[in-house]
Amino acid sequence: MRKTILLFGLTMSLSVIVMGQGVRFEKGNLEQVLAKAKVERKIVFMDAYAVWCGPCKWMSNNVFPDSEVGSYFDKYFVAMKLDVERGEGPVIKTRYAIEGLPGYLFLDPDGNVVYRGGGRMPKEKFMTLLEEARTAAADSNSVGRMAARYAMERNNEEFLKEYLDKLVTSKSAGYYEVVEQYLKIQKSMAPNSGEMVNFLYKHRNSLVYGGVADQILSENLWTYEWDKYVRKDVRKRFQQLPDNLAKQTTEYAILKRDTTLLDVAMERVVAYGLNFQDGQRERLLIYYYSATGEGDKYKKLVKPQIDDFYNTLDVKRLRASYAKVQKEIQENPSKVIRPHAMTRSEKLRHMVSEYARFVTSVEEYKMIMKWVNCVYELYPEEIKNVAFYAKALYLSEENKNEAIRLMTEVAEKGKEEKNAEGFVKDLEAMKAGQPVRLTF
Repeated sequence: MRKTILLFGLTMSLSVIVMGQGVRFEKGNLEQVLAKAKVERKIVFMDAYAVWCGPCKWMSNNVFPDSEVGSYFDKYFVAMKLDVERGEGPVIKTRYAIEGLPGYLFLDPDGNVVYRGGGRMPKEKFMTLLEEARTAAADSNSVGRMAARYAMERNNEEFLKEYLDKLVTSKSAGYYEVVEQYLKIQKSMAPNSGEMVNFLYKHRNSLVYGGVADQILSENLWTYEWDKYVRKDVRKRFQQLPDNLAKQTTEYAILKRDTTLLDVAMERVVAYGLNFQDGQRERLLIYYYSATGEGDKYKKLVKPQIDDFYNTLDVKRLRASYAKVQKEIQENPSKVIRPHAMTRSEKLRHMVSEYARFVTSVEEYKMIMKWVNCVYELYPEEIKNVAFYAKALYLSEENKNEAIRLMTEVAEKGKEEKNAEGFVKDLEAMKAGQPVRLTF
């Protein structure tokens, strides 16, 4: 009883962001929103967005404020917004494999995905999406419920077949192990059959190297037998499979936290005759360590790269080149030129923003400031560079007051920028003494 009262108190204390008379977005974190959904027996709707995302803003301005949409939400959903670049956003984005923006996740109160959607769409199409999500959530064999049964029924062919169909219907992604398990135990499809071709095509985004699917593909892809079944409209997809499997195996390696799968992916790429570029393994490892949060290993690989790039930058020469380009543009306004100072600062900013995620010591922050100073000096005309410099000052604690002053200027001057909302959010976080990220 006491637990119920506490949960009820939580739902009452959660503030909401009211968008007109439309959708009410809770201001709590995911854990709080799930708790409220459990008490109210509703579905969680998560709008994953970024401050620079045009389609995200279009939905926020044109669909979410609609009163009919809002009434429907009040009855069936608990809604939350997720900035994928701030707060808990990056972690949740990775956990739920959110890719395109805006991304819409529908979760049961236990946090299981029951449906997915995404993109800019008119109100009518969005309402249809909501109805589809409700139908999926109410299904006694919904994805979430079948996921809970998977461990007990993983050797039941009929169950796995139905589970895979539900995963496709709910637009789930990355269910590599379920596909592999089904292929291990199924007895209804011959490897060289048309049924197998259709199955692999249907689940092409959840196939990986090193398992049964890989073996079937290596023995049958581009054979005369399979050519009878690979229709012209799907042939291109099959031609892309070797490369796509390499990417998917990398994601699977991250999920399993197993670097040996990266080597499997590279070996198979070579076997399929695809180009294997110098340094590819190191690039894959960098991506892997970034995604798994293994900061020390990531920094060990990336720091030499940043230092090498930083040491090639002659700020004085690049600024002189920039001045020359500006003069050319003034003389010929129709001329389109991207100055080297701009491209170099952008590249260094990108490299440092990733690296900064794993920085913890005062010495490391001093090193970060050296790189960030260079970004700023190369191209101070870019408002993103000023914001980047301000956030670095704030993180390094060299001069928090100066950081807030600069960020205030950025928020004022950047009102028309795509990142305007992000500038304001970062400024508010800095004023409140909250953490910020050196986002690119």
